[in-house]
Amino acid sequence: VRHIIDRGLAKRATATTASNVRSSRSHTVFTVHLSAPGGSSSSSRASLSFVDLAGSERLAKSRAEGARFQEAVAINSSLTALGKVVLALASSSTSTRHIPYRSSKLTRLLSPSLRGGGFISLLATLHPRVEDYEESLNTLSFADRCKNLAHQPQVNYISAQKSSQMRIQDLQAQVKHLREQLQKQQRDRSPVGAGTLAGGLTAS
Repeated sequence: VRHIIDRGLAKRATATTASNVRSSRSHTVFTVHLSAPGGSSSSSRASLSFVDLAGSERLAKSRAEGARFQEAVAINSSLTALGKVVLALASSSTSTRHIPYRSSKLTRLLSPSLRGGGFISLLATLHPRVEDYEESLNTLSFADRCKNLAHQPQVNYISAQKSSQMRIQDLQAQVKHLREQLQKQQRDRSPVGAGTLAGGLTAS
């Protein structure tokens, strides 16, 4: 496990900006999957995710340019998507609400942890500088919304048949996502005024 953590830390991106000497340029997600046999045809499974979110960044303040600018845009976009998911989950209306898990890679990764079947602990870090007042306020607002999430932890007993079905559904979802990405790339590459070539992936 330590070897895997070290490999992940080695790939973690940091850079210097006008507002932070060592600014995280990516989120970090470390997930441990646990399985315990429960009988001849069933087992119990659980996952434990450790998430270190990169802080939101005001571009005018950080003076990010080039690659740093693109990284900041991606970070802010994924944090906004996560905020929308938390806001939707904390909503009192449960009959018609839509949870936008697929809005970003971050929310897709965290969707199993956010769906309500486990425990969530949040540690919000702030800086006492007056110049960071707005960022601190946004962090506290996000933490306050997270307090309203309703969770009912439960043990996941999975039969061998159900495990295979879940694997098939997961693969089908991946194929659908890849097909959508391929079609988007084809549309983007098509010249103006030309027809778009329809294509996709076929699952066997």
